[in-house]
Amino acid sequence: MCPEDYPARPPYIMLTMNNGAFIINHKICLSITDYHPESWNPAWTVTHIIVGCISFWLTGEYTYGSLDSYDRDDMSYHKHNASYRSIKTVLEDPKFEEVLGFYKPFIGINEVKEVKNWIPLIEEDEKLPQHFILFKPKDIVSGDFYWVKEVNGMLYLAVADCTGHGVPGALMSMLGISLLNDILNDNHGISPGDLLTQLRGRIISELNQSEDEQASKDGMDISLIKLHLKNGQAEWAGANNPLWIVRKNDDNIEEMKPNKEPISYYAEMNEFANNSVQLNKGDSFYLFSDGYPDQFGGVKGKKLKYKAFKNLIVMNTNEEMETQKILLSTFFENWKGDFDQIDDICVFGVKV
Repeated sequence: MCPEDYPARPPYIMLTMNNGAFIINHKICLSITDYHPESWNPAWTVTHIIVGCISFWLTGEYTYGSLDSYDRDDMSYHKHNASYRSIKTVLEDPKFEEVLGFYKPFIGINEVKEVKNWIPLIEEDEKLPQHFILFKPKDIVSGDFYWVKEVNGMLYLAVADCTGHGVPGALMSMLGISLLNDILNDNHGISPGDLLTQLRGRIISELNQSEDEQASKDGMDISLIKLHLKNGQAEWAGANNPLWIVRKNDDNIEEMKPNKEPISYYAEMNEFANNSVQLNKGDSFYLFSDGYPDQFGGVKGKKLKYKAFKNLIVMNTNEEMETQKILLSTFFENWKGDFDQIDDICVFGVKV
């Protein structure tokens, strides 16, 4: 199921059917060979089996792709995203929608719930200052993601809000995490502004975006900070999403304004501005998507909005970070009440 030019190919998945076609409730035999425990990625159970089954029935051709079956230092980033394009193409195929539409919620959500495990846990947890992450996907998988990497005493942290939620958003999240890792691996110490500018270029290239009205406009909004762990010096850049800072013993929020453009093709694209800020012991900063303030609820069923969200942050900022998470989560659930959650939610708070 993978091109011959993959130096480290994942296990093959062969699809065997009695009559050579897909039939509802008909069993599909999957034969997985060349299994390597040391390099097995749980996401393959999603990306290869599900997409392989569907694309086999639709086209009779093999599906290709690999999520993480190679050494990132030896492979170019574009091979990391082959399965993303394959899944997206199949799920949007009109024949799939017409014939298997009633299965789509299961194939699109429940059968790919392992994708949520692809979003990495924070590996640099012991190097992070006191922090919390409030992460509430609208569906089983999320279009929001958080990202943390430490390089030579510099900590990179980000929260991104990808186009869509559920499976389409999760696939974009996987692509975004992969590209951020790849760019940082090749450019240790890169500024947040340059990192976002390169990320946009990669997204445009990978998704073949252009000014054509029919071209994909998928992408993400993101807030990304680079923190020097020893001295608190920080650099920040944002695409549509800001950075909020609350100084120790202060009840005001300093807001750093982002570029008003997304990480995707845009009519007027500029390099992302790089902003410097000094953070001192006891200061807190917050990265977030728009899911929390955009939630409908309360007695009148209206949006919470950013003013109320800011008040919540300031009111709780002197609490321990884990307590802040609990307070924000509890307030959100009480505010939402019987209303449906309308979007993914990710709030990342850090106390220096």
